[in-house]
Amino acid sequence: METTTHHGAELREAATGPAFVSLESKTVAADASRTFPTLAELVAAEKKDHTTLQQRELGEKQRQGAPPTFPPLDRETRVAVDTATAAYHLNRQPQTLRGWACHEDGPLRPVRVHGRLAWPVAELRRVLGLA
Repeated sequence: METTTHHGAELREAATGPAFVSLESKTVAADASRTFPTLAELVAAEKKDHTTLQQRELGEKQRQGAPPTFPPLDRETRVAVDTATAAYHLNRQPQTLRGWACHEDGPLRPVRVHGRLAWPVAELRRVLGLA
């Protein structure tokens, strides 16, 4: 006497039957009817986006591991800079500056603004001998 499992037959039929084929043909048909934007639509989207191709490429380079660019300290117009910028100008790792802030034992002290560290540019210039 031969016994068959009802679920096994259903699974085989579902994998090879017309439901599987129709799903595949719908997927192919959906891909074939897909449209791509025209050049004019891409230009309009870029104008709407307000970012230029150069800005996007710069952002992509920074995401790929390129070092960020910092303005020279004598051209810095901000009153205080973030930790990464201060560390760059002092030729130290950002974690070193965070340690100075925590232990209050470094050559300069940051200003805390809403829990973030802001390093005064005048103090950076003084420490580097540019003042």
